[in-house]
Amino acid sequence: MKDLENQIAEKDKIIKSANSELIQLKDKLNQAQIEFAKLESAMKAKDDEVSFLRGHVAQLSQNIGQISEKLPKALPPSEEEAKAKHWYQFWK
Repeated sequence: MKDLENQIAEKDKIIKSANSELIQLKDKLNQAQIEFAKLESAMKAKDDEVSFLRGHVAQLSQNIGQISEKLPKALPPSEEEAKAKHWYQFWK
């Protein structure tokens, strides 16, 4: 009987130890889930920001394209610059 009681006591210690470990692992899992939720929220915010910036860049590119269509294709240099670089013959 004593041997069986000792075995039961040992098994109870093992069970309590395993239960304690399980509780610690559950706590760690909960902390990891909270951290994951925070990271997921931060990633969504960054994705939204990137989407906004991409849209803004596309709009700016379109505006630049429209403005560049209205500008002359090539501007001649000033007279001083043309004479200094001997371009005046080219532009005549």
